[in-house]
Amino acid sequence: MKFIKRTLAFTGALALAASMSACASTANTSTGATDNPYNLKQPGTIQVVINSDAKPFTYMDNGKPAGFDKELLDHIANDLNLKVTYTGQEFSAILPALGQGRYDMGAAGISITDERKKTVDFSDGYFVARYAVLDKKGSGITSDKASLKGKRIAVTQGSYQETLATKNFTESSLVKFTDNTVGLLAVKNGTADALFTDLPIAAGYVQENPDVPFETTYGIAADDAPIGYAIKKGNTKLTDALNAGVKKAIEDGTYKTIYEKYFAGIKLPAEYQPKK
Repeated sequence: MKFIKRTLAFTGALALAASMSACASTANTSTGATDNPYNLKQPGTIQVVINSDAKPFTYMDNGKPAGFDKELLDHIANDLNLKVTYTGQEFSAILPALGQGRYDMGAAGISITDERKKTVDFSDGYFVARYAVLDKKGSGITSDKASLKGKRIAVTQGSYQETLATKNFTESSLVKFTDNTVGLLAVKNGTADALFTDLPIAAGYVQENPDVPFETTYGIAADDAPIGYAIKKGNTKLTDALNAGVKKAIEDGTYKTIYEKYFAGIKLPAEYQPKK
């Protein structure tokens, strides 16, 4: 009889402990969700990996991160009462770093493709991507695609431009570099005939190098691969918050203000016009 009573007492103690443990677990989960509603690596701070050589999307200005992607994200994060930290990487390392869970998201003029969706999630597109060939006047390259035959075209390794160039410039030789700056230098010194990159980046290089007779020639519009923020896979809370933030910035005109600051001379597409 004593044995039975002890057994019942022991079983009851286990049940009570399990119940308390479950309550504590629920409380911890609830508290965690409240403290970290966007499932960030560090509650209250979005850790972002960028390419510091993708002006005007993301770049370094006097040692500080800057650019269209960065300023738009800062605005959204401020509305969410979140801080943002930025870490620079070569473009080809951004998506692998997100896939490994080292950051919450990436921003670098990143084109949204089905292949990349295997590694990361994306926000809704917030920029219609257009690409151009940057060459020196007298190179023989024109707006006619045939003029690229036999030319050495520099591209950033791992970029969507590399994918487009591989598909479209089948009679050209692709020279792959770690970033646009190295590719630009190759065009300057003649080890490459042209650089294939985002139109805003190419246009910026023309303005920033008045001593070199740069020009933009052959172009490609890639409406099927808009630019968006890359997000660590599975973080739907952050993805939804970014989508809502981008939509609000477009509707209230904040997006237009930031766009015109970085893309002067490039017409704002109708879908990004403020809602009156």
